[in-house]
Amino acid sequence: MSRRKRAVIFGAGGAGRRTLDYYSHVYECVAFVDNDAVKLGTSIEGLTVYPVTTLAETGADVVLVGSGSMGEITMQLTEMGVSLDRIGWVPEDVLTGRFEGMRRLRRRVGSMLVLMLAVGLAFVVYWRVGG
Repeated sequence: MSRRKRAVIFGAGGAGRRTLDYYSHVYECVAFVDNDAVKLGTSIEGLTVYPVTTLAETGADVVLVGSGSMGEITMQLTEMGVSLDRIGWVPEDVLTGRFEGMRRLRRRVGSMLVLMLAVGLAFVVYWRVGG
């Protein structure tokens, strides 16, 4: 069995948190990195926020850009020697939280389907018994 790729999320704000929520089942997220000195050393969902300069020490296979500043961050990472094939660009719907609305909609539709199946089954049972 192959291991999940280890990922670091660049960006410890709201978009970075949504990136963690969305990708935690795909990647083994090991840390956050950020340029904001105020966020350094804090923890998000048990993951520490480190300075970008420590990126190589995390042992990550991929850097997920969990920020709306993708262009600037990509340039910073490539200048640090991170190859483009190790940079993961996160869809805008994830960064802005629009995927959460879709997730809620899928749950509602799923609940409605279960209810419809239960009502249909009850009708069949009632009809077969001769109700």
